[in-house]
Amino acid sequence: GILLARRKDIFTATDYNILHQRKDLDLIIELTGKSEVFHDLLDRKAESVRLISSRTVQLFWEISSLSLSHKKVTQELQEARATFKLVMDEMIQEDVMIINYNYKIIDINKSLLRRLGLKREEVIGRHCYEITHHRDVPCSGENHPCPLIKTLESGKPYQTTHTHLDKDERLIYYSISTYPMVEEGDVIGAIEIARDITRDINVQKALLQQEKLASIGRLSAGVAHEINNP
Repeated sequence: GILLARRKDIFTATDYNILHQRKDLDLIIELTGKSEVFHDLLDRKAESVRLISSRTVQLFWEISSLSLSHKKVTQELQEARATFKLVMDEMIQEDVMIINYNYKIIDINKSLLRRLGLKREEVIGRHCYEITHHRDVPCSGENHPCPLIKTLESGKPYQTTHTHLDKDERLIYYSISTYPMVEEGDVIGAIEIARDITRDINVQKALLQQEKLASIGRLSAGVAHEINNP
């Protein structure tokens, strides 16, 4: 990946701290494969900068290989599918769905199935909003946009944050990114990759609450001091 980027005159760095000094970046692709590097980048990058992990890049690579394999013999196609499933189910820790243009789920990985508490046959062919949001209609609204619609309309990746319900009806927060699947120039669906950010949001809320309590403490101490002065 590094060599290909350099051949295409894409900026590369072996010390990722350099990236935070640049103001002209809109995308960072992490190719180290180290989770601590990815999470450090995620915590420190600007909100306007998108970040793709090496695992996600690997997924795209395998999907591309799978598309090309349709022109090859049946055995090669089966091997590519096996590799794709390996990447989807074993190498990717994020939740992954492949959705076509009418919101129906074409494929789903084991990570998401485990979280939902469902079997593959209970999910394939059903609408994504039924499975992840327990809704009868697609997601909508300013605060809950449908990333698939945005990708189908623009033909570009889209990122948003959604609240989901797990199998125990508990509220969890997910960062959702969709990437277009293009066939003969037309966007026919999207790959949806979701990451649980519930812990991050809860930590942010806890820190905010602590800051509020600290502010109240400082205010109270100041008031007490002023009262005691006379």
